[in-house]
Amino acid sequence: MRSAALRAIAEGWGGWRDDAQALPFLQERATNDSEAEVRSAALRAIAEGWRGDAQALPFLQERATNDPGAEVRSAALWAIGRHWRGNAQALAFLQEHL
Repeated sequence: MRSAALRAIAEGWGGWRDDAQALPFLQERATNDSEAEVRSAALRAIAEGWRGDAQALPFLQERATNDPGAEVRSAALWAIGRHWRGNAQALAFLQEHL
């Protein structure tokens, strides 16, 4: 259920994307939620809703490197690959993590 709510935020339902608190909220969930599934959903929401955002890519890279859960690290790598296609920095990062 919480994963669906995070997706709704990312998709901009109710004007969430325009809310200055939406990205920090998702980042907090992606970092501190006790459930790996919720952290992964928050990372996917960040990648979908804030693709191209200068803060989003470094955050995803940090989570791909430092999250304690392999599933969450994998979700971050997948999100980077999917939403930052054509970005040289993202490609270099992904190649480092092969």
